[in-house]
Amino acid sequence: MKKVIYVSPDGKDTGNGSSAAPFATIDRARAAARLAGPGTKVILRQGEFLLPYTVRFDKTDSGITYEAASPGKTTVSAMRRITDWHEDPDGLWSAPVPWVTSREKGFRILFADGVERPRARLPKSGAFFTAAHLDMPEGVDWFTWNHNTPRHEIEVSPGDIPVGTDIDGAELTLFHFWVDSHVTAESAFEKDGKTFVRIHEPLRRSPSDAPFTLENHRSLISEPGEWALDHHRRRVYYFPKPGDDIKRTVIMVPWLPRFFEINCATDMVFRGIRFEGSQADLGAGDVNDFQAACSIGAAISLTAAERCVFENCAFENIGGYGVEMLHSTRDCKVSRCTFSGLGAGAVHIDSGLPGKAKSDPPDPLHDAGIPDPRRIAAGNEVSDCEIGDYGREFRSACGVLSRNAERTRVIHNHIHDGYYTGVSCGWVWGYMPSVSFGCEISHNHIHDIGKGLLSDMGGIYTLGVSPGTLIDGNHIHDIEASVYGGWGIYNDEGSTGVVVENNLVYDTKFACYHMHYGRDCIVRNNIFAGGRMDQIARTRREDHISFVFYCNIVYWTQGKLHSGNWNDEEFDYRDHPDHTRKLRKTVECDWNIYHSPNLRRHDIRFGTGLELEEWRALGQDEHSFLMNPRFADPAHHDYTLHPLSPAFKVGFHPFDISKAGPRP
Repeated sequence: MKKVIYVSPDGKDTGNGSSAAPFATIDRARAAARLAGPGTKVILRQGEFLLPYTVRFDKTDSGITYEAASPGKTTVSAMRRITDWHEDPDGLWSAPVPWVTSREKGFRILFADGVERPRARLPKSGAFFTAAHLDMPEGVDWFTWNHNTPRHEIEVSPGDIPVGTDIDGAELTLFHFWVDSHVTAESAFEKDGKTFVRIHEPLRRSPSDAPFTLENHRSLISEPGEWALDHHRRRVYYFPKPGDDIKRTVIMVPWLPRFFEINCATDMVFRGIRFEGSQADLGAGDVNDFQAACSIGAAISLTAAERCVFENCAFENIGGYGVEMLHSTRDCKVSRCTFSGLGAGAVHIDSGLPGKAKSDPPDPLHDAGIPDPRRIAAGNEVSDCEIGDYGREFRSACGVLSRNAERTRVIHNHIHDGYYTGVSCGWVWGYMPSVSFGCEISHNHIHDIGKGLLSDMGGIYTLGVSPGTLIDGNHIHDIEASVYGGWGIYNDEGSTGVVVENNLVYDTKFACYHMHYGRDCIVRNNIFAGGRMDQIARTRREDHISFVFYCNIVYWTQGKLHSGNWNDEEFDYRDHPDHTRKLRKTVECDWNIYHSPNLRRHDIRFGTGLELEEWRALGQDEHSFLMNPRFADPAHHDYTLHPLSPAFKVGFHPFDISKAGPRP
């Protein structure tokens, strides 16, 4: 008979773990469950478990289930109460936080009587813009200039940050390209009639035209409810709201970066538990210049775990990512969970690159940036989850991020209200060897992301060689980027072997589908509708087929049909016996339906600005039609096809988009 162990916030660790005498802590229940062995179930009763430290599980915990007696009413919390408040002469409250020994051990969230309070910032809403547009000097490599040129001063618009104000230690966050960089301000000063902010850490990305905010300094507190943390003085400051009482108001902050660490365990199950209030921040020297905020940790961490499951759990007010599945984690699942109030994203899957000492023998895999095949994260799944809002603190985080992992499945999720990409998969730039194969991103509902803050992002984003990867049945809409790149489906650098089919994409700022550059991708049987700037885009032409574009419906009322580089030129074939240069097609388009109700037939332009017959003379879209696909109500996003739609003549197969999102 399987043993059941009970734990309750009202229990005692001197009890025996029975229903009548439950334990008080998860730590004590874990010790008893280890003795009982696999098949043991630990029942967490209703209430709140405040963790004094991270609970660590290992292979001796294999086969044990931790389940809430009342799903959603059992909370595991990494919060702690701040006490010893003192009223300063200016009316602010202040209190010591002795555990805050560095920025990394600080906190970014504060609750007063259960209500989240805003961290002090300038401006109070939105963002400033840097004053200068920086032109790249002649003869300087673009990557070096934009990514690896240290800058210790940033020009700002006069009046944004008053010169002479004490801002030393405040956090300056710049939103540029696809990252949000967090640096520490030192002072604001004038030079040559311009205003600059001096920063402690060098900023290696160009701040040209980047929006920015200044946050977390006592001098910035000006409205009731605002607060700031001074990690140098180990003190927190709070401007009380009317009704707050310095003796009675309960102020809580997250202080643990992780609830659980699971190392080398197998077949563990966590069901119905609510996790709330972890903290996450940047380590020394890290300014979050890595794409997708991938250096930010997670509240739950799995390493070398197998077949572990988180089911029907809730993650709320999480400082970084919710769950991370690191190297050698295989066949684990996060299913039917809800994620909200996320500082970064929901799930981060990452095989990682192992460290290598100078004395180690040469390792071609490591030197090529490829994870050791013995350490690959494989077969992991994120399914039927509710994800949003995300990226509240680290805006460049993805809803779900899969890096250097094989056979990842991201299926039937609802991902929304983030500032960057919904699902990101792959992670090798260009055509370098990759382990990201056989991944599936299907039947997700992804919308209202980007929010016009960052660039170079999409509803679904792929990167590198990813043979066997499938993007299928997704419902993607309302993607809003800043300067460029609010795309629906985005095959970025070197995306290879990816199949994109049966997706509905509409209301994107830029193209519904975009390939930067890649090889042998298949884009078929999709509906792309309503890109504001353009519909289908390709950036780089290479000496091979980038993608084939078959049996799609493209419908638009504004913007261009094609944008980017569609010009096929001659390539060198010096080994050819007859001639050295040859014109070849680098994209294949055919059997599609194109329609814009606002354009006459001869006004529709393909590729480099060609009319249909000129485009066909290049061997493109020979069997396609410029015809109304006869959607039921495209103005209200009902893309159901009439039985007599011409789309059926080109072999289009209707798909049921209602299947996107969590299943009942």
